[in-house]
Amino acid sequence: MKCNSIASVKKIFKAVFFLSFFILSITLHASAKKGNLLPTNASVSFIGSENSELSFSMIYENDAAEKFYITILDAEGIILFEGIYNDKKFNKIFKLPSEIGAITFVIRGPKSRFEKKFKVTTEYRIAEEVFVK
Repeated sequence: MKCNSIASVKKIFKAVFFLSFFILSITLHASAKKGNLLPTNASVSFIGSENSELSFSMIYENDAAEKFYITILDAEGIILFEGIYNDKKFNKIFKLPSEIGAITFVIRGPKSRFEKKFKVTTEYRIAEEVFVK
């Protein structure tokens, strides 16, 4: 009698294990399909500098018009700018001080379904030329 009950417990344990594994794999597969992986249609480009400010253009094609977050961080991770948008065609120019150093632009979807970072390093140089005749 003991052998039958041990065998039954083993069968039940195996069935529960495989059923749990099956449900977990279906859930993971469905959640992977549901979210966007990365916003491949996003870009950040340097436009130029004027009055000790650097200008950057951020473009993001948000075809689904879903809510997304824009964050700009400095080298220490301090938030310089944070905004929430849902534009289909997002195009914004950001002006930052030229002595800022390293900057990170982050585009993040709702509930962190996707995230794309653009790291920009700036270097400020003064060139001085002296000519003697």
